[in-house]
Amino acid sequence: MQKDMFGKLVRSLRKEHRDAGGTQWTQQTLADKAGVDKRTLERIEQGVLRKIDPDIVLRLADALELTSVEREQFFFAAMLLDNSNLASPQSDPEEKLKMLLAMLASLRLPAMLVDVYADVIAVNSGALHLFDLYDDLVNYPADAPAAHNIMRVIFSRDSSYRTILREEWSRNAMHNIRFFRGITLRYRFHPYFKQTLAALWKHPAFRLYWERARFEDGDSTTDSLMYDYHHPNLGPIRYMASSSQLLTRSGTLYWAIYVPLDERTMTVFQNMVERYGTDVIQLAAWPKA
Repeated sequence: MQKDMFGKLVRSLRKEHRDAGGTQWTQQTLADKAGVDKRTLERIEQGVLRKIDPDIVLRLADALELTSVEREQFFFAAMLLDNSNLASPQSDPEEKLKMLLAMLASLRLPAMLVDVYADVIAVNSGALHLFDLYDDLVNYPADAPAAHNIMRVIFSRDSSYRTILREEWSRNAMHNIRFFRGITLRYRFHPYFKQTLAALWKHPAFRLYWERARFEDGDSTTDSLMYDYHHPNLGPIRYMASSSQLLTRSGTLYWAIYVPLDERTMTVFQNMVERYGTDVIQLAAWPKA
């Protein structure tokens, strides 16, 4: 990430905050909260500060109230390494995607693949039926803002996903908003993210959990989440959402695989495969233009 991009990131994160009157934080506001000279902050946002003191980066992270995962990404961004340089230069993004789609088709467990904006790149039949995602994701108007974004599905008031999870929804929502805040941190200044966030902001539950995550982070990880609930169609099930990631020159891709935790759930998942197969549906475009 170049200095001007880091500056744009700081500016975008600053503008995500509002004071008690609903006004976006000014440079002076952030400078005061971080204990940083306003001129220094101006030079950071303009991308002209030759060297950024690590202590200033730490103060900015504290003042911006970043979650633990966001802080990690913020510190990484401050190293001024371009996102495209994280993966091996020999790594072909298109070949990586083909490999992941083939793996997704071979899985006999519910799974999906998302990008750094939480857009669902591909989903298999198991996940579609586990969360009843056809209307909320597959059949949703493809030209609508955040059409394939899993955050829209999770936080939409009328989502089948929300109805199915019932008492598990709130815990799931907080886990996923932390994940979303973390994976998008280095992309907050991109126009596509701003467009996506504007669409998500129309959902009151998203706004609530977006703000709550800053104050209820609790040093949580985004690696896994256990589910134990009574599915309205499948009965009592217990499984774990396990996530992993793959670096590419076009951005990181994230797996979510749902692993059964008891024999009954294992049988339920096997029956879904026998009934619906392991077809994969591609949704959001990737890499992003």
